[in-house]
Amino acid sequence: MEALKKRTMKKRHKRTFTLIEVIVALILATIIMSTLLFYYFQMSQISALNENLSVKTFKLRFLQNRLSDLTLRFVSPDNKKRFFFTPTQAQLNLFLPGTANLIFSYQNDTTADLALNDVVLGLLYVDPEKKLTLMTWQERSEWKEDSFPRFHREILAEGVQELSIEFFVNSKTDVQQNDVQRDELRLPKWLNQWRKDFQELPAMIRFKMTIDHQPVIYTFPLPHARVVYNT
Repeated sequence: MEALKKRTMKKRHKRTFTLIEVIVALILATIIMSTLLFYYFQMSQISALNENLSVKTFKLRFLQNRLSDLTLRFVSPDNKKRFFFTPTQAQLNLFLPGTANLIFSYQNDTTADLALNDVVLGLLYVDPEKKLTLMTWQERSEWKEDSFPRFHREILAEGVQELSIEFFVNSKTDVQQNDVQRDELRLPKWLNQWRKDFQELPAMIRFKMTIDHQPVIYTFPLPHARVVYNT
């Protein structure tokens, strides 16, 4: 009996949680959960930004590598079968207004289409949907009157708002032009246009673009250009 009384007394004197203690515990749990959710939200935002930046960086790196590979394959023009010049907006209506474009011959071996796997004709331009596009055809001499020439369309970049192309002229570049124009090109300089009658490649080419409101500039030397430096 004595042991039973002791157990009964212990149960009666056992401490329970008060309402205030329960409320304080809930408030503390809410603060902790809010803090954890805040940091989780911040980490999610940082992760999304890093992923977006990685995608943009990859696209820009791809564009740089593709343009670098393309410029290495430029072929010197002769204006009969092979070309290198900047057409005017009036010649083709495929372009985004105010953007530059370039027609050129190049050595292509990146396609399984045998008809386009040699020296081909290329057109680099920005279409009205703001896509930097490379169109590739067979050489002009391979075109047949009774059929449309084989072609391939490749999208190099999207979201291109602006494109300008500049061509570096060396101080002794022997472009095919009259004496007045030759006098204007005595010093090395960058040109905004490259005419058909120059009949050669510039020493360097520079692409200036605005992609998704971000300025992008790539400059590449042309290994097949005929360059003579001052001594």
